[in-house]
Amino acid sequence: MVIYFIGRTVIILLVLTVGTMLLSNYASVLAQSLTVSGYVTDSESGEALIGTNVYEINLRVGTTTNNYGFFSLTLPVMPAVIRFSYQGYAPETITFQESPNDVLQIELDPTLLTLDSLEITASYDRLQDQVQMSKLQVTMEDVQTLPALLGEPDILKTFQLMPGVSSGAEGSSGLYVRGGTPDQTLILLDGATVYNAGHLFGFLSTFNSEAINSATLLKGGLPARYGGRLAAVLDMTMREGNRKSFNGKANVGILASQLTVEGPIQKEKSSYLFAARRTYFDLITLGINQIFGGGGLVQGYFFHDLNAKANFDVSKRDRLFISAYIGEDKGYERTKNPDQGYRFQIGWRNIASTLRWSHVVNSRMFANTMLIFSTFRSQIFDQQYYTDDTSTIRSSRYSSGIQDFAVKTDIEYQAHLDHYVRFGGVITRHLFIPSRQNHRQLNDAFGVDTTTTRSLRTPSMEWSTYIEDEFTVTDWLKTNGGVHVAGYLVDGVHYSSVQPRISTSFLLWRSWALKTSYMQTQQFIQQLSNSGAGLPTDLWLPSTPRIRPQKAWQAAIGVARTIESQSLDVSIESYYRESNGLIAYKEGSNFVGSSTDWEETVTSGRGWAYGVEFLVHRKRGSLTGWIGYTLSWSQRRIAELNRGEVFPHKYDRRHDFSVAMMYQFGRTKVSATWVYTSGRSVTLNPTRYRDRGVIVDVYTSRNNYRIPAYHKLDLTVHFPRRKFRSSELSFGLYNAYNRQNIFFLIARETRDLDTKTGFENEKRTYRQVTYFPILPSISYKFQF
Repeated sequence: MVIYFIGRTVIILLVLTVGTMLLSNYASVLAQSLTVSGYVTDSESGEALIGTNVYEINLRVGTTTNNYGFFSLTLPVMPAVIRFSYQGYAPETITFQESPNDVLQIELDPTLLTLDSLEITASYDRLQDQVQMSKLQVTMEDVQTLPALLGEPDILKTFQLMPGVSSGAEGSSGLYVRGGTPDQTLILLDGATVYNAGHLFGFLSTFNSEAINSATLLKGGLPARYGGRLAAVLDMTMREGNRKSFNGKANVGILASQLTVEGPIQKEKSSYLFAARRTYFDLITLGINQIFGGGGLVQGYFFHDLNAKANFDVSKRDRLFISAYIGEDKGYERTKNPDQGYRFQIGWRNIASTLRWSHVVNSRMFANTMLIFSTFRSQIFDQQYYTDDTSTIRSSRYSSGIQDFAVKTDIEYQAHLDHYVRFGGVITRHLFIPSRQNHRQLNDAFGVDTTTTRSLRTPSMEWSTYIEDEFTVTDWLKTNGGVHVAGYLVDGVHYSSVQPRISTSFLLWRSWALKTSYMQTQQFIQQLSNSGAGLPTDLWLPSTPRIRPQKAWQAAIGVARTIESQSLDVSIESYYRESNGLIAYKEGSNFVGSSTDWEETVTSGRGWAYGVEFLVHRKRGSLTGWIGYTLSWSQRRIAELNRGEVFPHKYDRRHDFSVAMMYQFGRTKVSATWVYTSGRSVTLNPTRYRDRGVIVDVYTSRNNYRIPAYHKLDLTVHFPRRKFRSSELSFGLYNAYNRQNIFFLIARETRDLDTKTGFENEKRTYRQVTYFPILPSISYKFQF
């Protein structure tokens, strides 16, 4: 069965490849044209410039470089005057009398652009020229300039400041996109899936901004090349390293320190990059314990991560890339007494790695083939020991995880000036380990050594193919249409789906574009969570013969425009999404540490999400930033919860308003963010009574209370210094006006006797618990 589906996928890819090549030859015979293709890089480092505008001045048509810095542009006439422009770089204009015989290497010089030059070069990156809607992008410069918790730059928290994206709770790094949950957003790092995006129990994301080249979040209207998740895609590409000279950076902060080194392996032909980061909570707590004694306890927590990448030019048309991310979190507590006490440990680890071969087939076709390995594993360990006469040890170890091996091919083909075709496929072998438990009791006095082990392992196979075409119908109408076909094999059962995708852009008066999109999605794997904080107890689980895949469809409509004279992007979008097969724990159920099959603890149902989003974004000038607002609803109906009635999703947020501003005067930068969101929904049962010794809770409805609104102001100022080659001293304030935002509620019980019924009633009151008061931070960054 597996061989059959793999064979069918390979045959489809071969047919698509051969057909496209025949179409390429046919198109070249039909008409004389000029095709220009190549790579655009930074002249100082050789780093690929992703999203560079490639624009023919006379015809007013163009394209952008892909995630690997490659472009292909076919024009109907010769000669052609093509301008290459990228934000923060001096543009370059080249006249081509005929098609180049080889792959071009275009280098742009970093420079400070004036507003006048920006008005000239800003062209193909205008919103009204793009088919894609519901697209958010942040630069690493913005990520590192904006305020952050304890001064640690965070890519995911930057996206949370934008409309349509919210955080689960105070400090959480999870992405809740248009009413979805974090597992419904596909997170890719150099093409590899990252299953857990949080350090520090979700308060900080796993991604080191010093190692990232580009980050794009698609909230809807997903092109056919993306699949496997219901709601959204976060696609990130790692930097490749400096091909021309050795370079290093270091950053020392309150929370963690970073070190990045990069340089050429063979000058201008290959390079490497290493970016490492570690927190030192455990070292601080260890010092405190040694000084003050620590009350008989040794406690600690740390995380560390490493991004590594190497790339090689095999030939002018072939490049080889090896990249990897490794991250680990570990918290522990143990007693100092060697004779009696306990040990507790909790931790999790991410690995995402890719081996990629990029090949320029011809001036119009670019192929990318990847071998991908990704894994996530979490573990909880608890031990009690007594070394008296009985010498007893009791221990429990619980772990879960997921592991992927995948082969993926993507091909981009400039079939014609008006047609840009993409197609490809992927085969992934998943191994799910929802539960591995080991319980041991050792008693030397009685010669007892009891060990109980329970392990659940579920292998499965997932495959998909796709084809999409970005088609310029007329000067005022563009569309991207395609289909994503996917299948999933588990325990002898095969699920399949055909997912149509289409987006359109219709140019209206005064350069406004009316945009629409429709997509169907299906998700074969899911995360079961009762925390919402990205804890290790959240489980990645497969679809099974009993638990069917999640399905969804989403439609969106909006208007967008780039106002070039003001360097402003303005967009307004409205969306509606409907989902089926959403899983949740049954009332009172929890699989962690249980001997029950996980399928017995869950139930499923439907969900709806809809809303309106508004964004004004200024990307250039001394004052940059954005203002965003979201009005949204997110609801659920699950037959075995809330008596089968509709209830608001836990993270249903009616209003979400955010402001992010950055101002530069001279070399000094000042930034501020302010957010206001409606409080999330929680379930309160204010009354319970005791009937013949049994406590009975009185519920009204699920998520029946909304906590007070969340809002805060963060500030940061960056002062440049002249030590080393370049350095910067930063000061920040998190929660500058000390808003007491609620993290969770704690119930308190009071009792009274009902004289009429004879029952003893128990009333509950709730105490608000807050986490982060005003927090100052300081960090120092330098290059060498």
